Amino acid sequence: MPKLSDLGEFGLIARLERILPRGLAKDWSVEIGDDCAVRRSSGGRSELLTQDLLFEGIHFLPGNSKHWETVGWKALAVNLSDIAAMGGEPVGAVIGLGLPRRAKLGEVEALYRGLSRAARRFSCPVVGGDTNRSRGGWTIAVTLLGETRRRPLLRGAARPGDSLWVTGELGGAALAWRAEKK
Repeated sequence: MPKLSDLGEFGLIARLERILPRGLAKDWSVEIGDDCAVRRSSGGRSELLTQDLLFEGIHFLPGNSKHWETVGWKALAVNLSDIAAMGGEPVGAVIGLGLPRRAKLGEVEALYRGLSRAARRFSCPVVGGDTNRSRGGWTIAVTLLGETRRRPLLRGAARPGDSLWVTGELGGAALAWRAEKK
């Protein structure tokens, strides 16, 4: 049996996909393996659904209130990026928080100020979520619904010669992580 670290994210996804039942997602044209799941909707639209998790110690370190605002922005931004990558616009987000006993109200509020800034900037309402206690560190889960009126842009549809667009600087997240750890 291979170790998870040997499989990597996409190897693990492929194995888990084989376990799940087939034929239940009749309205879903794109399922596991792309930036978003895609469901055909009325009027030629497609609904896009994505989720990302951020874990303390892996994606961010605890810090001051300005830091928590940055983490909040990032939590929504990584999901907005998935929707944008498929040519969509955000419709609404739900936020799940796993909070350690040591979490402070000011930290949670700062996190939500960052989420709020990103939500306003990209016209993405936060419409719900869940909070719970975590026995470990912080866990932040964002699930985002989006839509597109054109055919979604799929990873597998890219061809040699297609344009590749990048927002921001490549390696910025890794650089910030290194700086944070010092």
